[in-house]
Amino acid sequence: MSRNETPLTPLGRTWREVEAFVTEELVRAAPTGWTAALISADGRTTGKSPSLMWRIRRTDQSADHEYNVLMPASLEFVIFTHGNTDAGMGSLEQSMLHARVVEASAVHHYGFAACLKEVMATGKPNQWGLT
Repeated sequence: MSRNETPLTPLGRTWREVEAFVTEELVRAAPTGWTAALISADGRTTGKSPSLMWRIRRTDQSADHEYNVLMPASLEFVIFTHGNTDAGMGSLEQSMLHARVVEASAVHHYGFAACLKEVMATGKPNQWGLT
């Protein structure tokens, strides 16, 4: 696909195709000391439109330092979350996640490795398990 494609072009034809493609790309794109894995495929067994989520996590830390990659059911965007934490009282600000959103056509053009590298270079990992 090229960047000149119509915006909001899905990442693939089916969510199963996208699940396999993204999993393979993220595993390959994860830098040394990090691992990537699919952690959620909501909708597989319920028949609802799925949403997919992957975790890119440090392999050498016991704390939950991670980046997440989310794919909505439309398959038109890839969402990278970063810099979020569960420390605090559960405010609205805390509920509004820090994220980078990229159109699927741009992911095809630049590749997952470049997108992940950009997110990791410009945003801290999410940090969970603090409260």
